[in-house]
Amino acid sequence: MSAVGWNVYLTDKNRVLDNLTNHTYNTDSYNPAGVAYVSEDTQYAFVAPRTHNDYIGENRASLLFTTEPTTALSTTDIASLSSLSISINADGSSGDPATGRFAIRIGDQWYASNTTTTSSTNNGPNGDWSTFEISGIDFTTGTNWRYMSADVDQVDGLGVQSLAGGTLSGDINAFGFYMGFGNGGDHFRIDDFSVTVVPEPSSIGITSLALAGIFFYYRRKGHASHSISS
Repeated sequence: MSAVGWNVYLTDKNRVLDNLTNHTYNTDSYNPAGVAYVSEDTQYAFVAPRTHNDYIGENRASLLFTTEPTTALSTTDIASLSSLSISINADGSSGDPATGRFAIRIGDQWYASNTTTTSSTNNGPNGDWSTFEISGIDFTTGTNWRYMSADVDQVDGLGVQSLAGGTLSGDINAFGFYMGFGNGGDHFRIDDFSVTVVPEPSSIGITSLALAGIFFYYRRKGHASHSISS
């Protein structure tokens, strides 16, 4: 997580969505993404809002996201998306589990995965990590996604809404993880965020055609040489 620049959105005690990305922080308040937790050597994203004055007693939704993969991946077309994976360690309770969803943004519209992962145990900082992964689906199918709002400085500006429906298309310009805290959710740690894409079918076709052309050229060239020598 520390190798990629992350943005951190968190809902404060007034239900206003706050951008924590550029805030000053310390180990007694909250740690933005990519900062090592004070008692661990491993670096991972860490959100612990309950000890900060603006978030005391609150367990509200947050969103960590990055735009950097859009320059590192061969394509960001949602039709080329193959899998999303993340390591997770969160607190929750049996009556109100902490809930996580993958998040993507196409244009100005955010989407949260319809598939969720939950934590219903108060794991604490030394709790077990688990892997949350989505693969083997058609990521363009709208019923695999829900509309999501992420409006900074707005009351209830972060939230998951109705199923998107239809077919999603276009380039993804941000990848992230949405965290809905349970009533025991004083932390939500994530690590090893992975995005996997496959080449677009059109690119595969062009590459295959080019390779076929090269093979045909060398085959013709070899045949011509053989004819001259004989």
